[in-house]
Amino acid sequence: MAEFTGMVLTKKGRDLQAKAESGVVLNFTKVAIGDGNHGEQNLEDIEYLLNPIRDLWITGIQVESGQCKVHSAITNEGLAEGFYVREIGLFWKRLRNTCRVKCIFYV
Repeated sequence: MAEFTGMVLTKKGRDLQAKAESGVVLNFTKVAIGDGNHGEQNLEDIEYLLNPIRDLWITGIQVESGQCKVHSAITNEGLAEGFYVREIGLFWKRLRNTCRVKCIFYV
């Protein structure tokens, strides 16, 4: 089982974190993974997955020790060839309107 650590919280992710801390309810909808390589770009500035390959269901959300952990499962079912997971996006929506935040975290 892979556990991704050392991810970068993007500027959009920090904005979302501030909303959550102010009381805005976040409804996470999915995780997406891809193999895009943003090269020398500052990872905090990323707002989208460069090459999304797979959408993943959220299997659990856990809050402990001041952190929110979002769990998801990756399978190779239906893949024609393997790839390196280089980017992970966490998607959410507001209750009134859909709002996609495209790359809250980056590997």
